[in-house]
Amino acid sequence: NPEEPIDALSKVPYAEASFWMNWKSPYYNETHKAMRSELRAFCNKELKPVINPWEEKGKEPPLSIWQKMGGIGLLASRIGPGKHLKIFGKRLPGGVTPEKFDYFHELIAHEEMSALGCPGVQDGLGAGLVIGLPPVINFGDNNPELQK
Repeated sequence: NPEEPIDALSKVPYAEASFWMNWKSPYYNETHKAMRSELRAFCNKELKPVINPWEEKGKEPPLSIWQKMGGIGLLASRIGPGKHLKIFGKRLPGGVTPEKFDYFHELIAHEEMSALGCPGVQDGLGAGLVIGLPPVINFGDNNPELQK
């Protein structure tokens, strides 16, 4: 609906976690709200308009989309909490600091990408990164380039 805010919640019952409907939760706080709002707006503005044609035509997303995702911290946030956020997470969605970032922030990043409804493109926009990079970060040899 064009009249709704770009980060509007779904009106479908139980389509959103109960916290977003103002229920209390020990797991979510204001940083989670800010992150979800920014990611929802980004996904709806930057990805949703172009993702279906990519899915239908088997098109590869352009480098500019990767750069935008990296620029707002979406790529770093999909890898989860850890030391990489201080290295790669120069900016995280919603102004979350690396020290405050938790697994529920990561969950939000995955939920917002999944809400796009195009699993092929969604996987193309980060499944390899999400699966392959954490072992390199956590168990790879010390790489001076990562420590900058």
